[in-house]
Amino acid sequence: MAIAPIAVVTTLNFTIPLFTLVLARIFLKEAVDATRWIGTLVGFAGVMVVVQPGAAAFNPMWRGADGAPHTAARHAALNFEP
Repeated sequence: MAIAPIAVVTTLNFTIPLFTLVLARIFLKEAVDATRWIGTLVGFAGVMVVVQPGAAAFNPMWRGADGAPHTAARHAALNFEP
């Protein structure tokens, strides 16, 4: 855990489906109903509770751990085949 705590890394890994939903809506024009948007917002709120962005000093090395879920979500959204 030289770069980021395991709780932060695991929580950010669980955000992949949330980002996939948002990116699928943007890039693939997928229809997303209100219940999925509400679930996504609740999921992001849960991430904020676990990560507590204002509680610790920002470590620039966390950008690598933060970028992994975004990259995975982009990959999942763009490689989707109906």
